Amino acid sequence: MNFETIFLVGWGVLLLTEFWVFSRNRNAGFKRKYFPWFVGIGYLSFSLGWIHKGGPPLLLLFFALAGFLALRTIKFCRGCGRTVTSKSGFFKLRFCPDCGVKWEGGLFCVGCEGSIYGFGNHKFCPYCGAPL
Repeated sequence: MNFETIFLVGWGVLLLTEFWVFSRNRNAGFKRKYFPWFVGIGYLSFSLGWIHKGGPPLLLLFFALAGFLALRTIKFCRGCGRTVTSKSGFFKLRFCPDCGVKWEGGLFCVGCEGSIYGFGNHKFCPYCGAPL
């Protein structure tokens, strides 16, 4: 097999896996944990292929910017698990457009992703014991 075939098959497998994992899975904690890895592996593999084919190195900065914007604009709702994309990389979304959960303000435990809404002014998560 030549390099182009291996590169295209590898990229196809990576893209299909990423699409399947992040569009069908509703586990927001899993998505937040592994999405940066998928973006990083995709950028690294594309960059190596680009350099191997003799592409202009200056365009690698453009690809790095695209990866950075993907990490900044794609978020995962803790309430419903939906993948939400911001239209701009400069403004943060504060509410899920699907279920309306506020993403900032401590409604979910950072450690276990459990809902702490309605537990009053507790200092620790009632599910995992993590400090709030």
